[in-house]
Amino acid sequence: MKPRNMLHKRSDQSSSISGPYKYLIEESDFCQRRQNLEIIAYVHSSISRVKKRNETRHTWAAVSSYNVGIFLGVIYVVGRAKNAYEDQIIRDESLQYHDIVQVDIEEDYHLLSYKSLAALSWIHLHCSEIPWTIHVDDDVVIDVFLLSLNLRDLNASDVEYFYCNIMYSNVMREGKWAVDPRDYSSEKYPAFCSGLMWFIPTRLIPRLLYASQEAPFLWIDDVYVTGILAEKANISLVDDPDGFGSQKINRKDIGRLMSWHAIKADRRQCWNDIVKHYRELFSATGPTNS
Repeated sequence: MKPRNMLHKRSDQSSSISGPYKYLIEESDFCQRRQNLEIIAYVHSSISRVKKRNETRHTWAAVSSYNVGIFLGVIYVVGRAKNAYEDQIIRDESLQYHDIVQVDIEEDYHLLSYKSLAALSWIHLHCSEIPWTIHVDDDVVIDVFLLSLNLRDLNASDVEYFYCNIMYSNVMREGKWAVDPRDYSSEKYPAFCSGLMWFIPTRLIPRLLYASQEAPFLWIDDVYVTGILAEKANISLVDDPDGFGSQKINRKDIGRLMSWHAIKADRRQCWNDIVKHYRELFSATGPTNS
């Protein structure tokens, strides 16, 4: 299915910002089951990436179990199963962890923007009271201790921006990321967030969803959500180029960088290094500063 045709179907059927998205697995009470949540994170994944999800579950996504006052909920957003085997995998995983949101959308990178809108719509429907929303790819490690400290310096009721690593790019006309001029005629994209990780006050999500009803569609989700829709919704971007993204974890970067991606080393070991850093820090500074 081509994105242009799917867009017409969405525009004809949608009469509210919740959209026409169908959830095959919904977990509608996910946020209600977790007390004092401050952050809801949605992780783009696909059914076959079981190992990536399990690595995430046993690293930064488990921080709430550390009893350090960080209240984080993480959902994994996947598309339709390709066959009965995948369907059984995701249903078994959902029964075990209750953190899967499955959207009735084909797994295709040309449909990632619809997957993003479905995830944002799910958060708007079921987690609108949670102060912060984070988007993360499934190969990322987050220093959630540093993230939490940064968020507590901000007031979600006042912030009017995405916080991320800002990207600038010309429109590609050839290759994997080629965009037809009929879909996007400009030669440059608006500034947008790197899709590895970004965060935004949850209360701004309805503005993005409203904007999606009027803004021209683009299948490249990073550009579409944080560039085109953000611009239409009058939501600015705040850059932290030193805070996001590295492919190698060095001890000297812990406490300075918030995320690492596509790490060649085991993510569990990287997470253990992060935890060790903060245990040593808290031990040195005393419990009143932890």
